[in-house]
Amino acid sequence: MWRSEFRLQAPGHEARGMFGSGMLVVNPPWGLDQRLAAAMGRVAPLLSGAASYRGDWWVGE
Repeated sequence: MWRSEFRLQAPGHEARGMFGSGMLVVNPPWGLDQRLAAAMGRVAPLLSGAASYRGDWWVGE
């Protein structure tokens, strides 16, 4: 299982609403982790200075 999370900003104490998005992929296609990390690495800096991406394996093969 592969976890992917994208945040537009860090959650604050006073702020409300959604700060980002994520997905959990069961049995992802080969190379998804590298392709997604490369794409989000280019997109995140364009959206805001606080945007960030994180992806990791929850369960390996």
